[in-house]
Amino acid sequence: MQNSETNIKPKFLDDNEKKSLEFIGLAFLFYFVSLIYNTIRFTRDSQALQLTISFFSALVISLAIEKLFLLPHLVSSKRDLSLSEFTKKCIFSDTVYEGLLIVLLLPISYYSLIAVTISLLIKQFSRYFLKKSIISPLVIAVLIFYFLFHEKYQIDPGTSGFSETLTSLLTIDAQKGFAALIQKSITSWRLFIGDFYSVSGSNIIILTVIAGVYLGFRKLIDAKSVLTYILLTYLGFFLLFISAGDGLWSFKDAMDYQFLGSICFASVFIIGDKNNLPTDWISSLAFVSLTAFLTVVFRFAFFDSMEVFYALAISQLLFFFESKIKKSRATSILSWSVFAFSVIGIIAFSISFGLLNPINPSNGYFLN
Repeated sequence: MQNSETNIKPKFLDDNEKKSLEFIGLAFLFYFVSLIYNTIRFTRDSQALQLTISFFSALVISLAIEKLFLLPHLVSSKRDLSLSEFTKKCIFSDTVYEGLLIVLLLPISYYSLIAVTISLLIKQFSRYFLKKSIISPLVIAVLIFYFLFHEKYQIDPGTSGFSETLTSLLTIDAQKGFAALIQKSITSWRLFIGDFYSVSGSNIIILTVIAGVYLGFRKLIDAKSVLTYILLTYLGFFLLFISAGDGLWSFKDAMDYQFLGSICFASVFIIGDKNNLPTDWISSLAFVSLTAFLTVVFRFAFFDSMEVFYALAISQLLFFFESKIKKSRATSILSWSVFAFSVIGIIAFSISFGLLNPINPSNGYFLN
């Protein structure tokens, strides 16, 4: 009689590979919807072609980098894999879906491929030497693109759907806030559905929300971390506007700021990705709350729509060093302290900033 274990067929994909497959599938969904926007809605064929070339070039680059670093690892570990198994591990990897998401996160440009290449190489070298990626490749890619090519495009990640006039309004004169956008007939609904020229994946907020609900239901992301971050940042935006005298408009304006930049996209695909979170729940809570606090501070103290990426870079760096400390009662107390400091900091900063920078009721601009 045969052992029952011998009748169990090995899984074609393990859990991590299944997760990567679904993330890759969502990336292709974002790409196709963006393609429809640019070709049918706005007849921007040149933008659609550029997006297509960038997207599939990023796929090739990601596969090549994963193969380059995976092969030596398999040789050193003396693992004997068939060609099909090796190919499967290369394709269904986090490197591939991260490369595709980077293209969707950045403005439509061939320069995004430089950001893809550098960020994924940094990630692989970090894994090789430190056994762990310190900062998410998506964050690194955005920072690289911003500092190298921002002057050329005058566009921030996640706002590539805005025309040049509106983009300069956001990046150069951000103190005028969302009231100026409303005057240009840019409504919250248009922000939500990504109804702008040169639409890239992160512009379509409704698609990000759908993806987030799906991934949360499938437990492929940490839904609690995503919701905690969104609620804390919304709390900060709302308290600031209400303190500045925005009245009932505070509910709407705070939501509008959630749609600006790439806060929604980063919430789902960076903060929600369990690869980017600390392993224990209290450290994860501290990490998310600190990121939310820094997001609010960077947005208003420096009027910078890169807020979430600066915040993530700092938080991920700090918690990388925290992960090297042996877990003890002291580290738990430290995590709770970071959480308390961040929540109190969000409330205190938002209220004080709003009181010091009242809004002109006639045009919705900050007076100071």
